[in-house]
Amino acid sequence: MNFLELVKARYSARKYAGRSVEIEKLEYIMECVRLAPSAVNFQPWRFKIVTDEPTLKALQQCYKREWLATAPCIIVACTNHEESWHRRADNKDHADIDIAIAVEHLCLAATEQGLGTCWVCNFDASQCSTVLGLPEYIEPAVLIPVGYAEDEPVEKKRKMLKFFFKDFVMSSGRFNLPLQQTKVLFFPELMAVLGFWNAFFLRVSSSFLLILHIFQPLYYKNKTEMPKFEHFLGFE
Repeated sequence: MNFLELVKARYSARKYAGRSVEIEKLEYIMECVRLAPSAVNFQPWRFKIVTDEPTLKALQQCYKREWLATAPCIIVACTNHEESWHRRADNKDHADIDIAIAVEHLCLAATEQGLGTCWVCNFDASQCSTVLGLPEYIEPAVLIPVGYAEDEPVEKKRKMLKFFFKDFVMSSGRFNLPLQQTKVLFFPELMAVLGFWNAFFLRVSSSFLLILHIFQPLYYKNKTEMPKFEHFLGFE
């Protein structure tokens, strides 16, 4: 599958088969994660792959959903705030941005391998740190259950592309997008129709004024009574 097909195939799976995930697939997925980009290439992340039953049950208590108990594997994505890049101007920590990039690499790689995943961020991070015995500078950011999905994907609800550019309109009124994308946003066929009728009425009105200018002497016997041509254009 091409990349667009892969992106469309990924979805948030919330039911998994009892079948365990092959170690070869986990290694492949984590190699894709390793190659993810990060700010200044600092790679401020740590990952814990959990497959043993006691730790899985303990992690399930950090996010109490029945469906999570069906996952045979949970990967805990963590950020290392001592290694992450901080922007000099305002000291913004890019750890969350970096881990998000890495996690999406993980999810897409898992999808390619025929596995289901789900982003879980609404969990008890403090309890998760205790379960895994993490130091203070390591923050658990995302839980990613991984396994063979048994539920069916639902249609993705996403905003139209034009909404992501609405605050960046060019002076011409068009977005600074490739031609293929502007077709989606501006419906050129409709604009062409409107342009045709605009040109049509402009030509008709111009022809009317010209005819009026030519034949008005026949109507006015006294040329002093004739209104000036500019009158029809709204000028005095």
